[in-house]
Amino acid sequence: MKRRTVILTTILLGAAAAGCAADRGVELLDKHIAWRGGRSNLQNLRDITARGKLLVAGLEGPLTLMEQRDGYRKVEYDLGVASAAEFVTPDGGWELNMSGQLDAMDHLKLAGQRRLIDSAFERHLLGGEVVHAGIEEHGGRKWEVLRFGDDDGDYTDLLIDPHDGALTWARTVAGEQVSWEQMEDWRVVDGVRMPFSNKSETEGAGAGPTVVWDEVRLNQNLTPGDFAADKAGRKVVQFKAAAADWIPFTLYEDRYIYMPCAVGGVETELLLDSGAGITVLDKAFADQIGIKGQGEITARGTSGTQSASLASGVNITVGELELTNLTVAIIDLSDLLKRFGRSMPVILGKELFNSTVVDIDYPQRRIRLHDAATFAYEETGHSLEMHPTHDGMRLVELSVEGRPPALFQVDTGSGACVDIFDAYTREQGLLSGRSRVSTAYGGGVGGLVESKLVALDSLDFAGYSIKGVPARFAPPGDGGFGTAEYAGNLGAGVFTRFRVIFDFTRNRLHVEPGPDWDSAPFSKNRLGLATHYEDGKLTILHVAKFSPAERAGVKAGDVIDAVNGESPSEETWSPDMKKTGRAAAGTPVRLRMADGRELRVVLADYY
Repeated sequence: MKRRTVILTTILLGAAAAGCAADRGVELLDKHIAWRGGRSNLQNLRDITARGKLLVAGLEGPLTLMEQRDGYRKVEYDLGVASAAEFVTPDGGWELNMSGQLDAMDHLKLAGQRRLIDSAFERHLLGGEVVHAGIEEHGGRKWEVLRFGDDDGDYTDLLIDPHDGALTWARTVAGEQVSWEQMEDWRVVDGVRMPFSNKSETEGAGAGPTVVWDEVRLNQNLTPGDFAADKAGRKVVQFKAAAADWIPFTLYEDRYIYMPCAVGGVETELLLDSGAGITVLDKAFADQIGIKGQGEITARGTSGTQSASLASGVNITVGELELTNLTVAIIDLSDLLKRFGRSMPVILGKELFNSTVVDIDYPQRRIRLHDAATFAYEETGHSLEMHPTHDGMRLVELSVEGRPPALFQVDTGSGACVDIFDAYTREQGLLSGRSRVSTAYGGGVGGLVESKLVALDSLDFAGYSIKGVPARFAPPGDGGFGTAEYAGNLGAGVFTRFRVIFDFTRNRLHVEPGPDWDSAPFSKNRLGLATHYEDGKLTILHVAKFSPAERAGVKAGDVIDAVNGESPSEETWSPDMKKTGRAAAGTPVRLRMADGRELRVVLADYY
């Protein structure tokens, strides 16, 4: 069930009042249609071409929009540091990302684009069902509200001037998201009144883009050829050698893939993250090598949002492969570093996966990057379909404890086994009746959140049934894990048991089992602490429910001076704490607290 952020209550006092409201809705709609140019002119509107400028995130550049009544839409913009394009036809949708690669448009965004086409040609005005939703004050004056709903329970409100039918504000409520559009500088073009200024805003996220049109033309006899997309996109990857060789990698904390690379000729290391919608440079590293960001965008992480800037023309070399002229996000990862325990100069995302077949042999700690144009899978593992989702990411089907398959994002940058999102958890009652539900604390870009923690009876993935999989159940939120579009996130904690081959170009994932894929125990935190290092001490951020640390009386906010007699160091605190907490059940751990307490904690399985 969808929670409505904005609720407008209309009190209908009997059938007569209901009839009056319906009559007023029709009367006001007719007045608005007349103000727009009349029903006949709107019905004869076949196509729209507009050129102007886009202002967003402190950046500005040219924008072109073309729309055709029969289901075609094309948008192109160039902000200097970032350019992109979107193409919609009756057969589907595609988009050029900021690095020039072509991504398939996911079905949810495609549905939204089709709604924009319908709105542009006023199908809601000409044939939609309208409700008069009362009187509302907005922007310092009162309006009468016309509401147009859809079958999903989403709706759009037009705030109409009751005197002349003029429109300035429109509000769209889709699920839990409420967005506003302010339309100004209306001008009559070929008998139809069109807005030459549009400002957008999403509640809770602040101001969005502003569009100012220099010219708007109607009925230019656009053809399907005017909306064609270059299905190849820009070639981002260059192979220096014909044959792909295996590249060894480091598996930090037995989960995260680190590989050597060079950025603009400067040697460093990268974290490989199939769940990153854009490659990221840590701000400290970018400053060090002289890469400066422009603008201010919002980066959406697992648990929230964080500000970022953009830089273009970035070249990254990995083994015998070079990614050229990338547009990357620059984000301050210093807070994440304090929790993670290892620097992340580069987080390499979908640009690599879009252009190559990424063959990750986790058991052998090696990776091979194939030319997608010549790759053919000839091994003996299981294969399954991947489904495009937002920002060009991919989803696969999983079955949780025998339930019908649901879609989960594949994410090599997640150290968890599986994260299950709140909407799917509630829909399936996954936490109902469980006697011991612990807690975990973690996150990435956007901050930390507390999740519920259990061990699943089974998880069926790519034809393999895995028992006792640790699962985190994410809370509601506005980060990437707050979505109801898919069920969850499949992370490296499961992938490490397999060789996994990501073929984004064919939307296939090939999975081959490692030697102990079904028998090796999962690495678990048996201590129950999440900590933060600073100035030679560990501050406790979180104590897991039912954990040995909780039973020993440790509290969030306590400070640890030493673990097993050793003071923590900046270089080793994170792997040392992980190693200590993941030792065998029954292992004693000595904690010396800053308040003078000496605690003996015996490790145990607590979930």
